[in-house]
Amino acid sequence: MEARVYGGAFNFLDIDNFIEVVKAQNWRAKKNVQLLIQDQEDSCFTMYKLTDY
Repeated sequence: MEARVYGGAFNFLDIDNFIEVVKAQNWRAKKNVQLLIQDQEDSCFTMYKLTDY
């Protein structure tokens, strides 16, 4: 199985707005898009699926 993976590190990121911007993109299979986000105070990543929003 192949997957495209993108990464980034951002300061002062508005997570809710970021999710909305990613969700607004023209995805071929939106149900397969997952975001792994670790906020400043978090000890681990949280997975967000675009179909949950």
